[in-house]
Amino acid sequence: YDPKFETWNVWDYGYTPTAYTHIEETMYLGFAENRIVKVGGTTSDNGVAIPYSLETKPFAYGSLASHNRLYRLWVVADIPVGSTMNVWLSNDKVGNTWSLVKAVTLDQNITTEQVLIPVDKSFYHNWVRVKIEGTGPVAIHELTRQERTFQLGLGGM
Repeated sequence: YDPKFETWNVWDYGYTPTAYTHIEETMYLGFAENRIVKVGGTTSDNGVAIPYSLETKPFAYGSLASHNRLYRLWVVADIPVGSTMNVWLSNDKVGNTWSLVKAVTLDQNITTEQVLIPVDKSFYHNWVRVKIEGTGPVAIHELTRQERTFQLGLGGM
């Protein structure tokens, strides 16, 4: 649970918690397998950075004749020092063909700021999928796509 935005984040730990407790500022989960897990308050799992991954559905822009294209793409995120964020784009509806278009590694915190994603590799395509992955406690608040209709043909002004 993210109290700043009052939203729940889905966490697939591989086990189903059977008990929950909150002691001072820390939340604990209990599992039927005689296991207790501390939630939050740390950026690693026994010293190993915690990985995350997000993959969107395919977004369509119609036929090339319609002149609608992906024009801008950005992510609004909190990225603390030591965390990483890699953004990949694919122009296929399905499959595993990804191109790395943005890699973010910081020496200072980013707090609720826009991170612009280059879209030049997807401009002349009908489909785009976005994959964001990395390590550390990154909070992604928004992923925004902006499309544009080009009146004089693709790329013409």
